[in-house]
Amino acid sequence: MCAELFHFVAAEVADQVPVTPAGDGSPFEEGARLEWVALDDALRRCAIGEIQDMKTEIGLRRLAEKLKRGA
Repeated sequence: MCAELFHFVAAEVADQVPVTPAGDGSPFEEGARLEWVALDDALRRCAIGEIQDMKTEIGLRRLAEKLKRGA
């Protein structure tokens, strides 16, 4: 078991070329895949089970709610 604490931040990225970070080589990164996708697409992937990590889904849904409120 691994205790985790996540701190989510939101930022608008416009007209930038996505860059994949190097990572730290920890076992938690094994088999990981990083993709840049639109929020709606990420939420769709959660709904169909393509993204299975609950922490990720909760973070995405909270971001969508925040954006909807215009915060």
